[in-house]
Amino acid sequence: MRSSQVLGERVLGDRAERWLAILGGMVGTAALLALCLALGAWAYGYRRYSLHESRLRRLTELRPGADQVTQALIAEGGGFRGAARSREELEELLLRDDIRADRTLILSKLAGSAEARVFFVGDMVYVVYFGDDRGMRDFACVSR
Repeated sequence: MRSSQVLGERVLGDRAERWLAILGGMVGTAALLALCLALGAWAYGYRRYSLHESRLRRLTELRPGADQVTQALIAEGGGFRGAARSREELEELLLRDDIRADRTLILSKLAGSAEARVFFVGDMVYVVYFGDDRGMRDFACVSR
């Protein structure tokens, strides 16, 4: 009788250990899956932003005129939202289109610019700054 009690306790112990191992494996797998998905989302966002950023940086080096930039972005399917010549006009434009991005960055780059033009390109907002010579001098690229 003693051996059957020991054997019964061992069988129950094996089941508990097995379920504990299965549960631990499931928790570990879920944690790794969550980590992979989070890293993938971060990488996608970084790549999306860096593509827009590098595109605008190359464009700035060419110093195209305001009308050239506007026509090119509209031809690509971007939406021209308006132009601003003062801080107040730019703030009004950002509020009108409900752009909640880093407004301090967008507004600070206006200093020394004759005009800023705002475009919606995909899920990004381009704010392109032009100097007195009407050539592109700077930009801000933020997510909508």
